[in-house]
Amino acid sequence: MNINDLKEVTSGSLFTDKQFSQPDPNGILSEVLFGPINNYKCSCGNYNSKSLYAEQTCPKCGVKCTTNDLRYKTFAKINLLFPIIKRPKQEAIIKIIKRQYKNLIDPIQSDFNKSILIFMKYNDTTDEIKLVNNYDSDCIPLAITGLYSLYLCFYITSVYYGSTLASIVIKEYFTNTFLVTPPDTRSTLVATEDGNTVLYKSEVDDLYANLLNINVYNKTNFGELVNTQSYYDMVKISLDNNSGFPIIDETLKMLDNVSSYFQYYCNRIHDHINSSLSGKEGLIRRDLLGKTIDFSSRAIVTCSPELLAFQVKIPRTSFIKLFYLEYSRFLKVYKGFVVDQLRILVKRSDLELESTLDFLDEFIDWFFKNSQLKQRLLILNRVPSLWKFSIPIVEVVGINNNDAISVSPMIIDGLNMDFDGDTASLFKIHDNQAQEELLNESFYLNNIKHDHNEDFLSVIKNEAIFAFFTLAMTEPDPEIAPIKINKLSEVTLVYDLDLNYPIQISDLNNKIYSYGICLLNKWLYNKIPTITAKNNAQDCSKVIYNNSINNRDYHEKLIEFNKNLNWFIATHTTQTLSFELDESCGVLANCLENTILKNLPENPYIGYYIYNCLVDQTIKNLPKDYNLTKLLKSKFKREQFARSVISIGYVADELNHVYHKPINATLLGGLTEEDFFLTSIGTRKGLQ
Repeated sequence: MNINDLKEVTSGSLFTDKQFSQPDPNGILSEVLFGPINNYKCSCGNYNSKSLYAEQTCPKCGVKCTTNDLRYKTFAKINLLFPIIKRPKQEAIIKIIKRQYKNLIDPIQSDFNKSILIFMKYNDTTDEIKLVNNYDSDCIPLAITGLYSLYLCFYITSVYYGSTLASIVIKEYFTNTFLVTPPDTRSTLVATEDGNTVLYKSEVDDLYANLLNINVYNKTNFGELVNTQSYYDMVKISLDNNSGFPIIDETLKMLDNVSSYFQYYCNRIHDHINSSLSGKEGLIRRDLLGKTIDFSSRAIVTCSPELLAFQVKIPRTSFIKLFYLEYSRFLKVYKGFVVDQLRILVKRSDLELESTLDFLDEFIDWFFKNSQLKQRLLILNRVPSLWKFSIPIVEVVGINNNDAISVSPMIIDGLNMDFDGDTASLFKIHDNQAQEELLNESFYLNNIKHDHNEDFLSVIKNEAIFAFFTLAMTEPDPEIAPIKINKLSEVTLVYDLDLNYPIQISDLNNKIYSYGICLLNKWLYNKIPTITAKNNAQDCSKVIYNNSINNRDYHEKLIEFNKNLNWFIATHTTQTLSFELDESCGVLANCLENTILKNLPENPYIGYYIYNCLVDQTIKNLPKDYNLTKLLKSKFKREQFARSVISIGYVADELNHVYHKPINATLLGGLTEEDFFLTSIGTRKGLQ
């Protein structure tokens, strides 16, 4: 598709009548430019037969009698008064002019650009172009105050000096022609409500109309094209005569300002279309789920066992974005920045602009030492947000060297996350009253239990649970003489001492416990060994909470307990939460001999109870020293274990109806093709 061969849109009007029935023949919905709305029927109805007038143009309205499929694939163009930078080429322009001068091509900052004088230098030996703030005899004698004057300097460098780089920029990076997409790819709609005809304009049509209106308006003032040649002639005279003085033209400042409007709308249209093509323009996605917030960030989540449940560490880039207002305030109060300097920071769109981050490290140090707790609070969220504790309020306590959000292992239950690439979002609230509400009502430090029951929100997780049951399932060895101590608190860590070694405690009526039980209860700050294999992770949290003086003390003791368990696993055993194949095969062999299990009735209502009893019995009979037993208590779900080793049992079909025939096979033992297709429906990654 050659853009020069396309027809030109010249009007910003969509329709010519109040009933919105006649598209403007020169507008972005034109039937003349894009084809008929009705199949093989022109706009005025004069040509309305495929057999008689196919592919003929109506002499009255100028609309071709052809298929309306053209409105899905026919493009048009707008000839712009001012040259604009092609959206995909803007990063390439920035590499040439350097990032500190990016505001020159940012249309939002056009007003500020007029107050700063920038000049272009050209090195003909290396064909290098650079911008500088101070004028000297090596500069092109034309002050750059915006987009159009930047274009002029590239043009002058290309023509006067013969720069290859500048020629490429002028020919490939700038354009005076803008593409208009087919009208049926845009969602403008005419509807009738309460007897009135209503027009619902799509955002992109509205942007096209605005661009065309400013194009038409300014062409009446400047003609069909801005007179670039006159500025070139003016600068050429100055260069030839080596005048030594820069040209600062007030009219050029005005043209820079006007050209920024063209760039602004072209950027908006390009971004809107690009977003639509990427599938992010649905109503729900755009208006409900896809809302952007200025002070938000998103990153992959990693686990940091040293963090308390209400603490996070965030990437440096996220910190810049989330706390940018605080950074600006720091510059004003402590570094003496004036309002005009701060205005650059607020308007700029690139958070990595080096010239404005000179004091960032100093600010980070100041922030963590001097800011109030409420100012360090962030909203952490990982979708889907099923309940309020999946949107916890947390405190940022540090900066990560990598691009990840670090969270405590204690918080992952509420967020329903693991660490296989899950991402989470961070949001910063700046309103003082809202910060007070977050601190007093929602801060995770003050949320200990669930709303609907007595369960604790923060519990030990992952390998710590395995360590807990490794210690809790130990029993004193009756064949070894016990070590005698007075109090539980006197238990010391002996690296090579067997966990089943008996410990006799004088103050507890000389009762004997295993070394593993004593060590576990000491880490729980217990005075009496109350935690055994009968307990679970929730019971650990309860004991620690009862032995704590306040919420913070509870969180600190819980994380310390978690650290001890992780340390124990790392140094005292090579076993982890693994699915032991030898043990599993032994269980599978026993289950294959169970005639009841292999002959479940074809009645799921009765068979369900039989199946569950057999599964419970199998699990109950697992030896205590099996890794499978610890795995079942700490991580592996009962249903997963049963389907892997015992029997799959009864499954539901795609309509969620329980299939009457039981699946007597297992995942470990293997499935027939029929069994596979029956069971795959109920899995998350099953066939649908």
